[in-house]
Amino acid sequence: MALCRPHMLVMDEPTNHLDIESIEALISAINDYDGSLVLVSHNARLICETNCELWVCENQSVCRNKLGFAAYKSNVLDEIERAAASHTKE
Repeated sequence: MALCRPHMLVMDEPTNHLDIESIEALISAINDYDGSLVLVSHNARLICETNCELWVCENQSVCRNKLGFAAYKSNVLDEIERAAASHTKE
């Protein structure tokens, strides 16, 4: 598909069922790709090692996360801890 030089690619969980070497090749290909890419992934390594912007879909909205994946992950973990703490107080 990439040989046709599309302007945009859409990838939904592209690392599912890939081995480590294939994931590395995918990361390299994404970083070399010159078009637009919509990537849906739960793979932290893929997200961190690609030169992509992070957009977060939650609460019926989509927002650009300018702080990056590490900050986003830290915020999510903090929210989980607060929710667990408030649940144990009840």
